[in-house]
Amino acid sequence: MLKRAYDLLEEIELFLDMKGNAIPELRDKEWRCDLAFLVDITDHLSALNAKLQGKDQLINEMFSLIKGFQIKLRLWESQIRNQTPAHFPTLKNHDTSNPQYQKYGDKLAVLPDEFSERFGDLKKYSQPIEVFASPFSVDVKAIPEDIQMD
Repeated sequence: MLKRAYDLLEEIELFLDMKGNAIPELRDKEWRCDLAFLVDITDHLSALNAKLQGKDQLINEMFSLIKGFQIKLRLWESQIRNQTPAHFPTLKNHDTSNPQYQKYGDKLAVLPDEFSERFGDLKKYSQPIEVFASPFSVDVKAIPEDIQMD
């Protein structure tokens, strides 16, 4: 939805101007860059959400998706700080300055911690989840006794 609104930004601006309700932010380049960043990160989060809600998924697969996304966040932060928005196609279309990239890097740096906090229970049970994923490759002595029979 946000991507569609972004794609129609020129038309929205023209319509509002015709109605006499001009919004100055629509002409501000920095605001547009911020919106482009928001569009891209929202697309990534929506894709993760769709994968997590997929049918017939096991907990270990969902756990892997979350861990993988946290790693991607760190990669994206590094790329943004190096002014290489390879995974941010909407932002890539904007001429952004170094301070803006640093600001976006700061935003991305916070997200892995937010994920760790949000999905802290999964991390707490990471060992049983890994046992569930490959039960025959784990040392039985490493499994807590209350889970061994399950």
